[in-house]
Amino acid sequence: DEHDEHDEHDEHDEHDEHDEHDEHDEHDEHDEHHHTGIDPHIWLNINNLTSIAKGIVDKLAIIDQKNTYFYQQNLEILIQRFNELHNKIISERNNYSDIQIITFHDAFNYFFKNYSIEKAGVITSSPGSEPTPQELIEIGNIIKDHQIKAIFIEPQLNPKGAKVLAKEFELQYMTLDPLGFYFEVQKPEEIIEKNWEVIKKSLLN
Repeated sequence: DEHDEHDEHDEHDEHDEHDEHDEHDEHDEHDEHHHTGIDPHIWLNINNLTSIAKGIVDKLAIIDQKNTYFYQQNLEILIQRFNELHNKIISERNNYSDIQIITFHDAFNYFFKNYSIEKAGVITSSPGSEPTPQELIEIGNIIKDHQIKAIFIEPQLNPKGAKVLAKEFELQYMTLDPLGFYFEVQKPEEIIEKNWEVIKKSLLN
């Protein structure tokens, strides 16, 4: 009986270890960028960045009251930078009529809403998963119907499906990065600025 109990215990441990290993592999496969239901990319909108900055300063003012003036001064400088970039993008955006974009995955809703850009489609419905043949056919139809000029890839995700579409429809593929690592950004608003520059370049071709 003691031997059976020991075997059962070993089997249980082995099973747990296996599950833990599988869970770890699955987590790695999805590249730590899995989200469903809502769009978490709130930083891709100037208004959201402003609200986040104000919220941080409010908390700092409570924690460190003696430096409240310093925090407020820096906040005003930051908001001025945000507003300047926002106005610049709006001015440049007005040079184009309808802008329709196919993104690699559904990450740019907040950005598009701010600048009246239409999301024509996404290549993959879930980050970390390959588009199905049916999804590629549907995106191909969108490309033809909307005269899409470029396909966008993201550095964190496998670009295979996007490159297949780019080759088939003789489109350029360009990199958007909702996280900003690809652009080596130093300031929060630069993520918005760099992605806009890529989109703008795609419209010139």
